[in-house]
Amino acid sequence: MAYDELAKRGHLIANHFRLGFEADGNDALASLIDEMLDELQMLSKKVGGIYLNRILGNIIEAQQKADYIYIADIIEYEIFG
Repeated sequence: MAYDELAKRGHLIANHFRLGFEADGNDALASLIDEMLDELQMLSKKVGGIYLNRILGNIIEAQQKADYIYIADIIEYEIFG
């Protein structure tokens, strides 16, 4: 999957979280991460491997706190910004 397609899906997922559709956002985010595994090497080069690991850790932490706006911000601005 091309980076542009991943970015488009990332922005749509961010909108799910911003609009309060957390269940849809979480399902779509899990699906995106699964599909991204093939593209992870390219994405890692774009944002840096260690940086990407920190971002994913922040997403998990935000999910545990139910901070869905922060998840949306991470997806939209830090990963695909």
